[in-house]
Amino acid sequence: MVNVLELSSEDTAIALGHTDGGELVRRLYGHRDRHRALDRIVSAYETRSPAYPLGGDRGTGQERLF
Repeated sequence: MVNVLELSSEDTAIALGHTDGGELVRRLYGHRDRHRALDRIVSAYETRSPAYPLGGDRGTGQERLF
Protein backbone atom coordinates (compact mmCIF):
# COMPACT_ATOMS: atom_id res chain seq x y z
CA MET A 1 0.00 0.00 0.00
CA VAL A 2 2.82 2.40 0.81
CA ASN A 3 4.52 2.05 -2.58
CA VAL A 4 1.80 0.90 -4.95
CA LEU A 5 -1.01 3.18 -3.71
CA GLU A 6 1.40 5.83 -2.37
CA LEU A 7 -0.40 5.94 0.97
CA SER A 8 1.26 7.13 4.14
CA SER A 9 2.44 4.57 6.66
CA GLU A 10 -0.12 5.98 9.11
CA ASP A 11 -3.01 5.39 6.68
CA THR A 12 -1.72 1.91 5.85
CA ALA A 13 -1.52 1.08 9.55
CA ILE A 14 -5.16 2.06 10.03
CA ALA A 15 -6.19 -0.10 7.06
CA LEU A 16 -4.32 -3.06 8.57
CA GLY A 17 -5.86 -2.55 12.01
CA HIS A 18 -2.66 -1.38 13.69
CA THR A 19 -2.84 1.12 16.54
CA ASP A 20 0.79 2.27 16.60
CA GLY A 21 0.50 5.23 14.23
CA GLY A 22 2.35 3.44 11.43
CA GLU A 23 5.50 2.44 13.32
CA LEU A 24 5.22 -1.28 12.47
CA VAL A 25 4.54 -0.53 8.80
CA ARG A 26 7.61 1.72 8.60
CA ARG A 27 9.85 -0.70 10.48
CA LEU A 28 8.89 -3.96 8.78
CA TYR A 29 7.57 -3.42 5.30
CA GLY A 30 6.72 0.18 4.60
CA HIS A 31 9.94 1.48 3.14
CA ARG A 32 9.45 3.77 0.18
CA ASP A 33 10.84 2.67 -3.16
CA ARG A 34 13.79 4.96 -3.95
CA HIS A 35 13.02 5.42 -7.65
CA ARG A 36 9.35 6.16 -7.05
CA ALA A 37 10.28 8.66 -4.34
CA LEU A 38 12.67 10.49 -6.67
CA ASP A 39 10.03 10.51 -9.42
CA ARG A 40 7.52 12.06 -6.99
CA ILE A 41 10.04 14.75 -6.02
CA VAL A 42 10.84 15.67 -9.63
CA SER A 43 7.14 15.70 -10.50
CA ALA A 44 6.36 17.97 -7.54
CA TYR A 45 9.02 20.45 -8.64
CA GLU A 46 7.75 20.39 -12.22
CA THR A 47 4.20 21.23 -11.18
CA ARG A 48 4.74 23.47 -8.14
CA SER A 49 8.05 25.29 -8.42
CA PRO A 50 9.91 27.56 -10.82
CA ALA A 51 13.11 25.56 -10.11
CA TYR A 52 13.99 21.94 -10.96
CA PRO A 53 15.93 19.71 -8.54
CA LEU A 54 17.65 17.61 -11.21
CA GLY A 55 18.63 17.87 -14.84
CA GLY A 56 18.98 21.60 -15.31
CA ASP A 57 16.39 23.90 -16.78
CA ARG A 58 14.98 21.45 -19.35
CA GLY A 59 14.96 24.26 -21.88
CA THR A 60 12.58 26.43 -19.89
CA GLY A 61 15.07 28.93 -18.49
CA GLN A 62 14.29 27.83 -14.95
CA GLU A 63 17.09 27.55 -12.44
CA ARG A 64 18.60 24.26 -11.31
CA LEU A 65 18.60 23.49 -7.56
CA PHE A 66 21.19 20.68 -7.36
